[in-house]
Amino acid sequence: MEVANLVGVYNHPYYEDVYIIEMLITMRPDLIDFSSFYCIDPKTPKSDWQTAFGELFLSLDGLTILGDVANKHIINDDTTRVVFGLYAEDLNIPLSTPFGEFILSPIEKLPNRLNSIAMNINLD
Repeated sequence: MEVANLVGVYNHPYYEDVYIIEMLITMRPDLIDFSSFYCIDPKTPKSDWQTAFGELFLSLDGLTILGDVANKHIINDDTTRVVFGLYAEDLNIPLSTPFGEFILSPIEKLPNRLNSIAMNINLD
């Protein structure tokens, strides 16, 4: 497996222009800087670039929430399954991460296993 893989890009069930991104990253969550996950839009200032928010760390099967940013230091798994929100007006702009860029299409229907988990992604 690569260091990071995009599992899926999903429509949020209740918020327009909010997408749920799911990734597998071969690194413990406390070592990942999610503030460096953003969509670089050369037409806007960096302060307006869309960034990841509301990260939730899941069990490897993607069924259970193990923690969030407040307690990611207690998760000892060497592989991180994460979902996070992303406001995106233009999905043609790739998601830039410390692990490379990821194309944010095609958009898929939110899997049933993520229905309740999606509601726990903090939109602040």
